[in-house]
Amino acid sequence: GFFHAVTESRVYGILREFHSVQSSGDMARVCTVRGEHGSRHLPQGACTSPVLANLAAYHMDVRLSSAAHSLSYVYTRYADDLTFSGDGSIGRMLSLARTIIYSEGFVPNERKTRIMQAPNTRLVTGLDVSGDRPRIPNGRMNHYLSILKRPQFASKHSGIKGHIMMVGQ
Repeated sequence: GFFHAVTESRVYGILREFHSVQSSGDMARVCTVRGEHGSRHLPQGACTSPVLANLAAYHMDVRLSSAAHSLSYVYTRYADDLTFSGDGSIGRMLSLARTIIYSEGFVPNERKTRIMQAPNTRLVTGLDVSGDRPRIPNGRMNHYLSILKRPQFASKHSGIKGHIMMVGQ
């Protein structure tokens, strides 16, 4: 997965840009977990993982954005969801993207790769991006509202105290 590709040594390298050797090593150890094969990586769900993963993916993002631009595409990323929008050669774009992703130490999930073309609905991270701006797909808004109206989301308190009480339930 995306977070598993960000190893302790990679986190150390990121932190070393800002901190001492000792502090960087200690923080890298705290921010990673030992995986099933013994190596340490970012855990999914930790509050530090998204920021560190984004920093680790920075060079990949720059390279993918440049490659996309050269082929008349626009590149965007939300966590591990990469999107290339445009009308260029999709085969060339995918090939170049795979090369860059692998060279930056990440592994594309081929099962999640989708090619969506107009006039079909194009969903990216659950949003319909077929029009001129993203929107929640038809029928999903009622589903989301029903979730928010459930008793566990109602609280007698507001602000931080209310949030803490809700999370503690």
